Amino acid sequence: MKSIYDFLKSIPFFSKFVISGLVYLFTMFAYSNLTWQDFRSRIPAVSKILYSKKLSVLYYWDRFKNSEEDEKKEIAEQEGAIFVSVISLKESEYYPKILNTAILEPIQSTDIYSKVSGRIEKIFVQEGDKVKLNSKLLKLDSLTYELDLIKQRAALETSKAQFRLAKEKLSNAERMVEVKWFEIEKRKLTVQKTKSELNRIQEIYNKKKELFENNVITQEELENINLELKNRTVAFETAERDLEAISLGMRDEDLINDGLSVPTKFSDKLKLLKKINTKIERSEIEVAEKNIEVAEANIKASEMLIKEATVSSPMEGFVSKVNRSEGELINSGTGMASPIITIIDVRKLLVTLAVNEKDIQKYRVGQDNYITIDSMPDRKYTGKIKRINPTIDPKTHTSEIKIELSNVDNILRPGMFVRSETVVGEIKKGIKIPLISLIPRDEKSGHVFIVKDSKAFRVEVELDERLDDSVIVKKGLMQGDLIITSNINKLFDGAQINLSNN
Repeated sequence: MKSIYDFLKSIPFFSKFVISGLVYLFTMFAYSNLTWQDFRSRIPAVSKILYSKKLSVLYYWDRFKNSEEDEKKEIAEQEGAIFVSVISLKESEYYPKILNTAILEPIQSTDIYSKVSGRIEKIFVQEGDKVKLNSKLLKLDSLTYELDLIKQRAALETSKAQFRLAKEKLSNAERMVEVKWFEIEKRKLTVQKTKSELNRIQEIYNKKKELFENNVITQEELENINLELKNRTVAFETAERDLEAISLGMRDEDLINDGLSVPTKFSDKLKLLKKINTKIERSEIEVAEKNIEVAEANIKASEMLIKEATVSSPMEGFVSKVNRSEGELINSGTGMASPIITIIDVRKLLVTLAVNEKDIQKYRVGQDNYITIDSMPDRKYTGKIKRINPTIDPKTHTSEIKIELSNVDNILRPGMFVRSETVVGEIKKGIKIPLISLIPRDEKSGHVFIVKDSKAFRVEVELDERLDDSVIVKKGLMQGDLIITSNINKLFDGAQINLSNN
């Protein structure tokens, strides 16, 4: 032995190998006995190296316990008995209820788009932020609209100046109508005067013509008066033409041709004459007024575009999604593939149930509905049925029921998986058996095995309500019966059984 030990000792690093092996063996032993299954499942790579069930004391203890149980089962099987578990039946109260599953949805969800196009200058919110009504969400670059606004304000001032000029021109034109009226009256007097002069010269000419014929005056005198008569005639005709020319637009027939009646009162007549003689000036005023309206509308539009460049929240809620980044160019309207921001209101949530058509008559608006969440089993919420869809889906034969759920503590979130329980009747009493003990024939009947004198006996049962993992027996069982809940596939009427300790 000493020679073998000396030989092993002469091997390089032998002692280090032995010590390392002993340390590794001790570590495996400690890890296999001081850790638990859930912990080992989280670090499978480490468990694969350090865990060995052959080094676990619990492994041998479980084998010992299982061997005792197997021994009992083996004895029971040797005696011809089937090893089963049983429960004693008793009457219990229950509510008829319908169970469903659903996904939480927000009652109000708003997709935010921009009414104007532009580049995003600043985004003021992030996903998960709480926003209030009219809170600023983002701002677009509005420099172009601001420059347009400056130009449009200048255009408005120009239009106002044109309007003032048109009004002044109208006022001058109306004054000119009055001047023209008085000029017409003056020309009428001139016509009368030239006519009187013409008549006077005509009489003189006639007399001198008689005197010439009687050789009282010379021909030269007659020709002189004749020349004067012609001059007076020309003056009269000129005065008449001038009166006719200046009277255009100021005559009674001009009013009649314009579809107006001739007033008897001078002031009324003058107003009408001003109206028909200043049409161009009035049209210029109308054009100037329209130009002002257009300029003001353009200013309002630009101011609105500048205002819309800052996008605000239309509701109170939380930012669910931000799909754009600062500096990104966006288009106006809903033509984009996705909204800029999505906001949801989680103060109230919606549970949408797809209810089978045979159960739809059991629901009513305002009915209480109890909601549980798998991720929060210690909490239970009560919601009210808000709407029942009157139509049945021909493909699924279901109808949608909307349940409104209050979420004042903001713990619930859209997308959570929930379970719905709706009580659809009054309290009932009955015998309740677990589903694992039932061998069903159809929805309303089946059979179970009960225990009498250490034997299994088949009993036909009539079923009533189905609950979570149990069913109510309407007929066939009594309170106090022992019903078998395991190995029922091995049982037959009159089979010898042995009761399990479990």
